[in-house]
Amino acid sequence: MTITDQHPRLTISESIRGKGRVESGEESVDVRKASVSRSKYDPSSRWTFELTAGGDSLHDPFGPVLRPYTRAPSFCGETETGQPFKVPQLVYQRTEADRMIGTAQEVWLGAENLPRAPRKQVVVADLTHTTLAVPEKSLLLKSYTGEIKAEDGLTRDDKPVALPSALGDLSLALHYRYEEVAVGSSRSTIRIPTPTLSLILNEDSLSTSPANIAQGFVDEIDPILRLLSFLSRQQVYWRRVQVTSELDRQPDAATEVERFEQLRAGVGDDSERDRERLVNPYRLGNHLFSLVEHLNASPYRESLLLAMLYTVSAQNARFVETSLLHAFTAWETITNGVSSVEKKDKILDGGIFAKLRAELRVLIKSFVDRENLRSEIVSDIDPKLGELNRLSFAPRAAELLERCKVPWEDLWLPGLDLLTCVRQVTRRRNDFVHRGDIGDLTLAHIDAMRATVLVERLIYRLVGGDEGWLDPFAYAFVKDLPRLEAAIEKERPGLDLNP
Repeated sequence: MTITDQHPRLTISESIRGKGRVESGEESVDVRKASVSRSKYDPSSRWTFELTAGGDSLHDPFGPVLRPYTRAPSFCGETETGQPFKVPQLVYQRTEADRMIGTAQEVWLGAENLPRAPRKQVVVADLTHTTLAVPEKSLLLKSYTGEIKAEDGLTRDDKPVALPSALGDLSLALHYRYEEVAVGSSRSTIRIPTPTLSLILNEDSLSTSPANIAQGFVDEIDPILRLLSFLSRQQVYWRRVQVTSELDRQPDAATEVERFEQLRAGVGDDSERDRERLVNPYRLGNHLFSLVEHLNASPYRESLLLAMLYTVSAQNARFVETSLLHAFTAWETITNGVSSVEKKDKILDGGIFAKLRAELRVLIKSFVDRENLRSEIVSDIDPKLGELNRLSFAPRAAELLERCKVPWEDLWLPGLDLLTCVRQVTRRRNDFVHRGDIGDLTLAHIDAMRATVLVERLIYRLVGGDEGWLDPFAYAFVKDLPRLEAAIEKERPGLDLNP
């Protein structure tokens, strides 16, 4: 009997062909045939290119643009249909006779500049998977006339989630792309769910340079994608940005539409595990707008963005050691960031400590001379003096968790105080970083999860998150951690928990 995979992997290839030139600095080489291809909906698949030189020379025709002293080459040309076609950065792998082969992360299609001013511009970004993007209509029906419509009384009041932006209000929603594929001897249409961020540009943001618009849009959505990643518990990237421009109508002519696209590949990990999201999109709704506003207005914004990145990395790490390190990097990033902004990261004022440090230098030198020790000891100790004015991590971390009312009691058995618990997790991290000893792997995994949960809850509080928006199963795994730790400790040889 043959057992069929319930979720067979379907690969849809995308390729672009054309011709043009490879350029690097002042050097260039004609290309008579260019081809780039990728697996279209696989976020981890990079563009691969194959360029065939147009000259007669078969000996190192691409040499001028591949010299060690030149910058990374780029390709500029047009597709077989005459559309502008650019690969901003070619990652060279090898040459074979008159061909150059390699990979690229981005491909640009369309004119980077418009012939005249646009009257309207729309930007749409396709994203990698996130469960926070939901369809604009929760239930659509097809009538006998073929019309697609929402049935009265069967849908919620679905409007795209709006997000703040300097370019115009962004909309987050789940849309669908349709592809024709061969299934056996027949052809079928498949529907591919695609999370999107889109906006209609404000009038004062319109530009004759779609390439500049695309770059400004990418910069604008970067912190939003970081927040979506955090709330989804998996990295969310943009895969495609399209700028559609409607140009001012010429006399006796139809409206002219120009499209510019940036197609990005190799930005995700297709093997990322599905996990319970932090928030439920239907509970969160348009409160996502307020989370973005809180993040952008926060005095800790940069530290929050970095901590979000490392938190998601910790959750998706394949190894306990990596998870522990990423979790602590996130925790220290946000704790140190808050302490620095609030000027609570030092014990003494800088001027006062400078005086103390000077006196300590004199005292150390006097001690070295009196004890007839090596004179180099003074210079060996001096760099360490600055650490005397730095507050320890554990007390600062515990104080911040308590101040922000971050729940923590469910991560340990009753009877412990927060500072003791923070020191326990910190000790394991320090033993691993400084001595290479991570101890029991299961206990290390428990501590890594504790650190991840604590920093995740802290970040969520700092961006204005509400307990009511959490997914009901977001922390279902937490209840087992204390009991599992107790069972392992009880079984460890030579350890008596009840002396």
